[in-house]
Order: sequence, then C-alpha cells, then structure tokens
Amino acid sequence: GGVCVLARRWLPFRFAFSFLRMSALPTTATPTRFPFEEAVYAAVRQIPPGETRTYQEIAAAIGRPTAHRAVANALAKNPFHDAAACGDTYVPCHRVVSANPKCPDCGYLGSKEPDRLALKKRLREEELEASR
Repeated sequence: GGVCVLARRWLPFRFAFSFLRMSALPTTATPTRFPFEEAVYAAVRQIPPGETRTYQEIAAAIGRPTAHRAVANALAKNPFHDAAACGDTYVPCHRVVSANPKCPDCGYLGSKEPDRLALKKRLREEELEASR
C-alpha cells in the first residue's frame, strides 16, 4: 500500500544523507572516554611494574571508594592495553586484581577465562622479572 510506496521513496534519501554525514567525520577515530575513565586510567598508570592494586584501591585512589565495579567496567573498556601501540597512553590493566583471594585475577565482569587469567599473571611476572 501507501506506506510501502513512501518507504521506497524515502529510504534511498535516508541512506544518502547518512552517508554524507558519516563521510564528514574525521578518519582517525579516538575512543570516547569519560572523566571517570580518565581518572581510572591515570591511577592505573601510577602502579609500578611488578606491583598490583585491587579494584577497591583504585576506586579509593580516585576519590570514589565505593565505585570498584565501575573501575572494573572502565578497565574492561580500556582502549590503551597495547604497550607497543599506545606509548605514553598505555594503561597496564593487568596490574589491577580482585580482592578475592580465591581468584585475584578475576574481574567483576566474569573474566574467568583461563587464557585471560594466565595472560594477566604472565604479564605481571614478566614485569617483575624485568624490574629486578
């Protein structure tokens, strides 16, 4: 009926305008970060190689002592986890651990995958060896 005819006429224009808006965007995308995330990343950058802090300690360090789950969320979205690619903006999130003694490498987001846990532990051990 009439709705289909209108949709067929409108859709090509809709996508054309979307393309024009998208093509005007800068080609180098930078991750969107919020002030809270920036504070978390700055605090994590202060952790010396080979040392760890808990999510609670990072939350307290940025003045938000009850925001430990939000700290975990910010680190899960960390776009600066590759030291080679990020340089000074590198955020070593493997230095942040859970306060749970049964699984210190586990995060609040269910990151209990054996490969990820082993990687976090290996990175900390390599840093510790390199700092000696």
